[in-house]
Amino acid sequence: KLAYPDRLQFQKNHKYFDPKSNNENPRWLCVDVTFIKKTPLLELQALRNYSELKSMKILQKGNRLSITPVTKNEWDFINLILTD
Repeated sequence: KLAYPDRLQFQKNHKYFDPKSNNENPRWLCVDVTFIKKTPLLELQALRNYSELKSMKILQKGNRLSITPVTKNEWDFINLILTD
């Protein structure tokens, strides 16, 4: 499912109200996520050992862990690593 506008940004009495946001151009979006499984910890240095992940954003200098995207191909490869 694609991202959709966070409805709280439009509610004037809510702490997340954003007066600069509007329905035509919302500033805040939501995505729905669902827990699927817990995975073991995998250190960044371990990821660097795989040439298949050399373009992964999280392994590039200057990227913050909390906001780094992971592509489907990268995630699929990581799952292969974890199942071996």
